[in-house]
Amino acid sequence: MISGSSGEPDGGAEFTAEGLEPLLRQACETAELDAHGAELLRLGSNAVYRLASAPVIVRIARDRSVLAEMERALNVTRWLETRDFPAMRVPAEVAQPLVVGGRVVTFWESVQEHDSALNLGS
Repeated sequence: MISGSSGEPDGGAEFTAEGLEPLLRQACETAELDAHGAELLRLGSNAVYRLASAPVIVRIARDRSVLAEMERALNVTRWLETRDFPAMRVPAEVAQPLVVGGRVVTFWESVQEHDSALNLGS
């Protein structure tokens, strides 16, 4: 895990698109993923990015209080995969969750690429 500091009370980056860009780059670099061209999909209780370089969704939580919850979610997701249960997957090659700049970062396989391959209208 990585931690850092800035002007925010919890030591994290400002929770804005601009404030989170360096954090996203650092987390992706740690995970050996390319953050270049990442698209911000949502900025609310979490920031959610879609990477342009890989079918991966990056979720950045507002603070580290969700660390145990994210560890549990990742463990359940990995267990479901061992049972061949049709659920969201996590990239096996990425050690996670990460804590970067006081925020919890997780990586998830994007299902959009799979969904777009299903053209149910024709």
